[in-house]
Amino acid sequence: MGIARAQNEGIRTARKAGATHVILFDQDSAPASDMVDRLLMIALHQAAQGIKVGGIGPNYLDSRQGNPPPFIKISGLRVQRQQCINSKSVVDVDYLIASGCLIPMDTLDEVGGMRDDLFIDYVDIEWGLRAKTLGYQSYGVCDAAMAHDLGDQPIQFLGKRYPLHSPVRHYYHFRNAMWMYRQSWLPLNWRVADGWRLFLKFGFYSLFAKPRLLHLKMMTRGILHGIVGRMGKL
Repeated sequence: MGIARAQNEGIRTARKAGATHVILFDQDSAPASDMVDRLLMIALHQAAQGIKVGGIGPNYLDSRQGNPPPFIKISGLRVQRQQCINSKSVVDVDYLIASGCLIPMDTLDEVGGMRDDLFIDYVDIEWGLRAKTLGYQSYGVCDAAMAHDLGDQPIQFLGKRYPLHSPVRHYYHFRNAMWMYRQSWLPLNWRVADGWRLFLKFGFYSLFAKPRLLHLKMMTRGILHGIVGRMGKL
């Protein structure tokens, strides 16, 4: 039924149980023993300052990449990588990956849950940006640690490693990105900056992801389906 549906089912169960916060996980993530405590502490601290809290996420490490992926924020037309200055840093971000993301239930009540029709990919990005347009700010917590592998075995190119997904995942990635660019609430600078990244990914994976023809076919199909609004499970 897709990751979005699964997360919404979990949120509904937590709501019925009277939970004040929800935390999402992928099946292969490994949080540090104090991760949840640290995220909750920041969530409560920011809320006490009168801030409308979106999501609070950890600084995760992909062992195959060798360094924590940066938190993302788009400033102007640039993708700004919010690095941790020190272990105690708390950085504001536009969105967080779903795994390890702690969200106040009050926020979910106002912003709403994940979009089932996205199925998988861009689910967390869409929710984070939707929350931001409603005045909610998300944060990355540098001293909250989690191990998490992003995608399949990375592609090595010019001494760097780039995340790789299956052709089917690339279909959803490109489809949902195109769908999101069509939403009236999405800021123009986000469409331009993320669209440029998507264009570069299309070229890169067409050349280096094997089997190349299948990746090219699925990415193209995703773009076309996103333009016409053909959503849900492939």
